[in-house]
Amino acid sequence: MLLSKTTLSGFLNDIDTFEAVRQGLADTFYQLRADQASTTEEKDALDDRRNATIDARHAIEVLQANIKIDQAQQKQLLAISKGNERAYSAVVSAKENRAAQIRSALFDLSGAKAIPFGDAYNYALTVYKKTGVAPSYLLAILKQETNIGANVGSCYLTNTYDGSGINTKTQATVPNVMKPARDVAPFISITASLGMDYKTAVVSCPQSIGFGGGMGPAQFIASTWMLLKDRIGQALGIPTPNPWNPADAFMAAGLYLSDLGAGSTSYSAQRNAACKYYSGRACGYVSGATGYGNSVMSLADSIQRNQINPLLGL
Repeated sequence: MLLSKTTLSGFLNDIDTFEAVRQGLADTFYQLRADQASTTEEKDALDDRRNATIDARHAIEVLQANIKIDQAQQKQLLAISKGNERAYSAVVSAKENRAAQIRSALFDLSGAKAIPFGDAYNYALTVYKKTGVAPSYLLAILKQETNIGANVGSCYLTNTYDGSGINTKTQATVPNVMKPARDVAPFISITASLGMDYKTAVVSCPQSIGFGGGMGPAQFIASTWMLLKDRIGQALGIPTPNPWNPADAFMAAGLYLSDLGAGSTSYSAQRNAACKYYSGRACGYVSGATGYGNSVMSLADSIQRNQINPLLGL
């Protein structure tokens, strides 16, 4: 630069110009970062207010529902008090019969045989002790996954190069059963460690977009299962967890949901965790995720009221 100028003053003027440009750019980038930080803070504050509103509304709804239940129970107790011991015995017997029916009723699972609800609840209790994820919530997630699995169907992986396979019901060729670069190798590793033939291991078929490959009740893809398998084994005290085994799948889902914030008692935190379980992001960002989260929370409430509470004699 110095040699390209005819005078020293010209060189110095250019230095001043370059410095002014550099400082101007630095100021601009600083302002952009400040604006971005401000926008992020405002967005986070808005999300917090939105979640607080959702939690408050849900608390009111729960209170109203509990009041109705309490009123119904009070009427029943009043009727018994005006009756006799035979009436009381009939109520107790009815509760016991109801609990027995719930315990033996089958709980459907995706990619595995249905199990008695009593067993499912016990698995969920084990998960709760390890992760803090409520049993009703975990069962709701698995129920939601089962509903999706019933609609998507089941597939086998047959081509390890392009990730295609066949539909187990129609025998039709299905593309995108599994993402080759991401899930095929870990899937083969998982099945081999369990003494299974990967060609006859049931996984979910793809939906309208994306890939399938969800394994067992929790519907984890192979690459995600590999990230969790050591923690699952440690939590259950087993060497090789099996994604198609209900107890192992329940623990896997509980650990993952706990990482997503589902161990919280907050309605909004659990709802967002469900959305993240479905899409990888909180509710409101990915199409279909909010509906999934809302459905899970509705199912959790129904399971708690209509199955778990009667099972516990409440």
